[in-house]
Amino acid sequence: MKIQRGEGHIEFREVEDSKPGADEVLIEVKRACVCDKDIHILHCEFPKTRSPFILGHEFSDVVQVVEKEVKDGGAGDRVFSDDANQGDF
Repeated sequence: MKIQRGEGHIEFREVEDSKPGADEVLIEVKRACVCDKDIHILHCEFPKTRSPFILGHEFSDVVQVVEKEVKDGGAGDRVFSDDANQGDF
C-alpha cells in the first residue's frame, strides 16, 4: 500500500512498480517515514510538486533488480534515503 497525495487530501492505494532504466535499480521499500516536508507537500506549499505525489521520501529498503549499466551494488543490498526528492519541492 502506498500513500498518495490528492488535491488537498491523502488516499491509500496500490500503484504499479516502475520499470528501472538501464542504469537504475529497482528497490523494495521495507520502511518509509512521513515527515514534516510531506505535510507541507500535502498542503500545497511547494509549487513545483504536482499531484499525485507518493509521500514518504525517507525510507530503507532492499535492492531487488540491478540493470546492466549499474556499476556498483547488487541485488540484496540494503539501502536507505533520507531525502530522495531533494530539489523537486
